[in-house]
Amino acid sequence: MKYPIQISKIAILFLFLATQFAYGQSDHYWTQNFNTESSLLGGAVVGGYAGPSAIYYNPALINQEGKEKFALSANLFSFHSMKIENLVGEGTIYDNLVLKVQPKFISFSKSPKKNKKLTYGFAFLVPLTTDVRFNYLYDTVVDIIHRLDGLENYEGNIMYKSSYDDYYLGGGVSYKLSDRFTTGISGFFSLKSLKYRYATSLRAMQNSDTVYSQGIPEPYYSAQRNSSEELTYSDLSLLFKIGFHYASGNGNWGIGLKLSTPSLHIFGKGDVRKEYHRSNVFDNSADQFTPNLDFYSYQLDVNTKVKDPASIAFGLQFKTSNRKHTIYFTTEYFAAIDHYPVLQTTDSKIIGNIQIENVAEAMTIYASAREVLNFGLGLKHKINENFTVNIGFKTDFNAMYEQREKSDNEYWYNPRLSELYYDKFHFVAGPSVTLNRFGFILGLQYTMGRKDNLLQFYNLTDPVEYDPLTHRSLQGTYQNTMKIKYNELSIFFGITYGLSN
Repeated sequence: MKYPIQISKIAILFLFLATQFAYGQSDHYWTQNFNTESSLLGGAVVGGYAGPSAIYYNPALINQEGKEKFALSANLFSFHSMKIENLVGEGTIYDNLVLKVQPKFISFSKSPKKNKKLTYGFAFLVPLTTDVRFNYLYDTVVDIIHRLDGLENYEGNIMYKSSYDDYYLGGGVSYKLSDRFTTGISGFFSLKSLKYRYATSLRAMQNSDTVYSQGIPEPYYSAQRNSSEELTYSDLSLLFKIGFHYASGNGNWGIGLKLSTPSLHIFGKGDVRKEYHRSNVFDNSADQFTPNLDFYSYQLDVNTKVKDPASIAFGLQFKTSNRKHTIYFTTEYFAAIDHYPVLQTTDSKIIGNIQIENVAEAMTIYASAREVLNFGLGLKHKINENFTVNIGFKTDFNAMYEQREKSDNEYWYNPRLSELYYDKFHFVAGPSVTLNRFGFILGLQYTMGRKDNLLQFYNLTDPVEYDPLTHRSLQGTYQNTMKIKYNELSIFFGITYGLSN
């Protein structure tokens, strides 16, 4: 059986078309924590009393408390652990513990002296920051190269790193239409950045200077399959939030509505690199070596465009008659994002023995997102005029499409962050204290995530040298047995200062 080089070209093309599923945008929309009282209530404040973070949650509430305020969050710590079972084969376990800093939040709000119905505010905040990484090394002794006598040393190294940040800078205004109705609008510049790298190295080799095939010595060699891809970008966009709020005559009820526009792209640049290598891999079904393959290509300063979805949020707030308890509820629907190019390259040269006609398409990065519906609950218990206890809960469902199976061709598949697909659930509690013009909050938040029956990144525990049906080298058949356990414990602290009594 011959291996026409054209078939190899097509197979390699699938490798780079695979990155149409590469991670290019946020996969959780409700991870944010602004270290204000709204955080203690699970962010369920669209219906009322969003405090300094109203500019984000519902701009109609910027002037609800009728006070001019300056708010600052302190950067305290959080610990998150992730345990992944069967990551690269049955019985493989990856476990880590990471210390990170909570996101920043600064806001300022003020009402003009001549028009107390109008309030304006400015804010800098970080709705999302993620850092997911692992480096897994697997080695064993196994008979994977059947044409050689004896056992081989088999090694597999999987490295994954994805750091994503989204910074918001903007302002907003609210206007009191009547004693019961208020409206508002806010706008933000959103600066997103991503640093992503994924690399694999698979190798099988004998640990002697001479190898034997059916007792006949021949020159030493090792079978190898390596691949890597890197993506970095910075992307600037603009988005708006429009808010409405209605308060009952006795102040016990509040109803809020917030509309968030899709992001409007302004500017973005990114770099992408991709590499693939295969050598000395033998196909037993054809009784010959597969072609040695090499590919390397990169593009710098490529235009990027990262999309945020449109969303609509509805909130309720209810105070008991004695005003000691307040209940909060918010739900938000995020629209789907159709398949689109995040980083669209132009044509470039390829280094190696594989030449692809449409390199621009092969190097282009795509993304998409499914629709998501989150909800949050909050409860505030007023001990006295200066001290309250708060608890909250919110969902944080994954927006990426879950992959249940891989293509029959190994070159088609590259991982994406949603391969670590899991939903988050946040539980938070803490006190808020008022002393003169100062307000203080202290919160403790626990976040959990669980997911079973995910598709493995690789199968290194049951490898074969070459599968002619799937064209996979030095690996086994992927199974839906990967399990993720995510736990995070955060401590945060915030301060507000009233500029007026």
